[in-house]
Parts: sequence; C-alpha cells; structure tokens
Amino acid sequence: MPLLKGNWTTVAIVYAIGLGSMALVGILSPLALTVTASLGAPKAAIGFAIALFSLPATIVATVGGSLVDRIGPRRALLLTSPVFVLSDLVVWMAHDIWLLNLGVLLSGIGYLGILNGGAAMLIGSLEGHARTRAMTLWSTYAPPVSLSACFLQRHSRKAKAGAMRWRCMVLSC
Repeated sequence: MPLLKGNWTTVAIVYAIGLGSMALVGILSPLALTVTASLGAPKAAIGFAIALFSLPATIVATVGGSLVDRIGPRRALLLTSPVFVLSDLVVWMAHDIWLLNLGVLLSGIGYLGILNGGAAMLIGSLEGHARTRAMTLWSTYAPPVSLSACFLQRHSRKAKAGAMRWRCMVLSC
C-alpha cells in the first residue's frame, strides 16, 4: 500500500504558500520603526497594524474551515493567494497608517484561507506516514519567516532602510 496518494511537489508548493502567507507580518516587525517614521505615525501604531493580521483568523477560523470544506482546499488556496498580492500592493502604496492597516488586514484574510486550505490540502492529498511528515513540516512554516525577519532587520539597519526600502521589501515577499 503506497504511503503517498499525491506527491511531494504538492507539499513543497503548499509549504511555500504558507511561508508567503506570513511574510508581511514577518517584515513589518523588524522594520517597525522605519515604517512608522516613513508614514509619520506614532511608534505604537505598528503594533496595532501587526495585530490586525491575526484578527480574521481569530474571529472566523472555524467558519473558514467550513468554507474550505464546501469549496475544496485547492480552490481555497487559489482564491486566497491573490489576496496577498492585493495586500502587498495596498501596503506598498500606503501613505498613512490607515492604509497600512487595511493592507495588513487583507493579508490576514488571505492568511485565513491559507491556514485552513493548506492543512486541508495536505491532509486530503497524502496518506499514512507521508501525511504525518507533511503535517509536521506544515507546522513549521512560521519559524523560517521569523528567521528571515531577523536577517532583514540586521541588513535594513546597515542599508539605512528608508521609505522606498521597506516598500520594496514588502513587494519582494
């Protein structure tokens, strides 16, 4: 009996989408002072913006799971992935903290679809030990984003990151 109904390419793609889903919040943390200074916002405003990322998942994660059950995990991933492109564009164009907040909130909505759709995709496409390994890998997509954020923080200080620099970092994620 085969351990794998799907293939590991699916695992790699879903994992990469998971990494991308957290990239914005990973970038905002180390660049918080640069972003707020560039937007003319108080330093504490970035904390609220970062918290907005988790708001959709906090409120509607159960409903999101039900929606993924109805439309299927593949469709959920296909529908929510473009939300990240939109959210990055909104953040990139932000001229004040309110537009930044909207972009981060949109990113949180996309993350909700990835959170539910990604796990459902792996569970539905794998069997046995392969499923266990893939779900273990899935549970690790947040730490690489945190490590990347530390790298960005160190190098952004060296580069004296200004308004354009943090905006380019947002688009690169």
